[in-house]
Amino acid sequence: MCKLALTEQFAPGIFIVWKKRNMKTSPGSWRKPPLAYVVAELAISVYYAMPDALPDLQRKLFASYPKVLEGAENVILESGTLASQPTWQFISESQTHGVYISPRSISLHATSYVNSSDFLTYWAIVLDAIQSIGLPVYVKSAGLRYFDLIVPEENRFPADYISEKIQGLVPEGVVSVWSLWHGAFLFDRAQVSIRVSAPSPADFLFPPELRMLPLKTSQIIRDAEQKRKEGKLTGFIDTECMRMVERTFSASDLLADFTDMHEFTSQSFRAVLSPLAEKEWK
Repeated sequence: MCKLALTEQFAPGIFIVWKKRNMKTSPGSWRKPPLAYVVAELAISVYYAMPDALPDLQRKLFASYPKVLEGAENVILESGTLASQPTWQFISESQTHGVYISPRSISLHATSYVNSSDFLTYWAIVLDAIQSIGLPVYVKSAGLRYFDLIVPEENRFPADYISEKIQGLVPEGVVSVWSLWHGAFLFDRAQVSIRVSAPSPADFLFPPELRMLPLKTSQIIRDAEQKRKEGKLTGFIDTECMRMVERTFSASDLLADFTDMHEFTSQSFRAVLSPLAEKEWK
């Protein structure tokens, strides 16, 4: 299904608002994007009636996410006790996008990414579905996370793809086998945290705390896994933006928040790249 069809069928109102707001900017597409996984997430005040809302939400999302997986996860309550809560995963037919629902969070996951406009269109579908069924939730915060893998071309090293300013110290005559740079930046009511490992540890491909859905593996992930099997080095750029929301759910307002957050993460991501990375990926 094309992007226009998705937009017209499910989220015309909020997408038009978003489109008008961003007429002056064009995100463009990366020729060879290194993005392996992306997540947009809402942390909500616990909604105990979430199971009752699932039938209506499933009907709204079925055209884009027909497959449903039920599950459970452990959470720590304010009292400090451990409890189990139900979760649901709505998976697209292509298995490249998935929606995660729990009484405490709502998120969109993707392993296929064209540009920010494309991703926000899919997110608009989810936000519109939630608003259309009148789900009475209070949004505490919004998060946007991009996880990129550095898979060097032949005769290149992971550090070649990041700015010299963050490559760190490497003793003369040796090869670096692991490094990590971590920084955080304040934007308009948001903070971007970025971790760069180039190269990354041999047993580390994805962060252990990243909740991942059973989606189709992207080409960049397969390339990184193959490099590891060959005993070669890879790296990653992990960019995460967080904005406090603290208001009742509004699809249009949230889409505007995520548009801002994408711009903040994009600025931070580009700041850590080397000219080689820009040349090969862009």
